[in-house]
Amino acid sequence: MENLINYAIQYGLSENLIQEIISNGKKIEIKKNENILNVGEHSKYIYIVIKGGFVSQYFDDHKSKFRTTAFHIDNYHPFMTQPESYFSKESSDTQIKAFKNSEVIGFHSSALEKLSAKHKIFDEFCNTHIIGALIFINQIKSKLIGLPKDKLYNYLLEEHNPITKNVPSKYIAEFIGVTPQWLSKIKRTS
Repeated sequence: MENLINYAIQYGLSENLIQEIISNGKKIEIKKNENILNVGEHSKYIYIVIKGGFVSQYFDDHKSKFRTTAFHIDNYHPFMTQPESYFSKESSDTQIKAFKNSEVIGFHSSALEKLSAKHKIFDEFCNTHIIGALIFINQIKSKLIGLPKDKLYNYLLEEHNPITKNVPSKYIAEFIGVTPQWLSKIKRTS
């Protein structure tokens, strides 16, 4: 939490504004393997991971299984929601699941809209992070589509090391589209 507060101050948000923002959030504890968002729900919140980590998992109806599509860790891409559901106000085709005991602050969309309307700098702060998150998602998806599986793992090692250090291997394997055994082989040769 302290890192996020310091980052917000560096961005130009005053300590009073930061306290106002925090007071509009709801602190939530999530146990390992619990979902903060389920498939079929409407994502009405943006969460900031204070402690722990989460995976976003798309549900493939045809295969009747989940596939990891994103990672959110307290020290790495801590802002999370299901963007399509949040912005279009439709049901989510994704679940967001804690991979270890975690703590978040949840901000309802109506609270964020009020804060954005009231504070121009907060609105700019949100827009900057939304654009940054969308660019990141696009970059990762491009690598996921374009790189061979072993090169994709090496890319994660080199460019997104917090993922490979903090996220359980089964979710990384699911993200890459390989079995955990195949990922173990890649790890041994990397």
